[in-house]
Amino acid sequence: MKVVLCFALVFLVTVYAENCKQATDCSLTQCSQGSLACIDHSCTCATNTGNACTTRDDCHQHCQKHGGRAHCVDGSCRCQH
Repeated sequence: MKVVLCFALVFLVTVYAENCKQATDCSLTQCSQGSLACIDHSCTCATNTGNACTTRDDCHQHCQKHGGRAHCVDGSCRCQH
C-alpha cells in the first residue's frame, strides 16, 4: 500500500512540476480552457487576449484570474489560468 501511495505522489509532483522552455515541451499538461503555454518555465494554460507583443511590457491587460498582468507568449498577450 505504501508503494502505491509513493508512486501516486511522485506522479502528481511530476505533473504539477512539468518544466519547459516552450509550449511544445509540455506533454503532460492538458488544457480544458485556453491553450497550452510555457510561462516562467512552467507548463500552464492561457487565454489569448488578442493583443500582439514582443515583451511582457507590451501587455497592459489586467487578467481576472491570478490578479495579474498578461504575459507575452508566442507573440500574443495571454492570461494564465
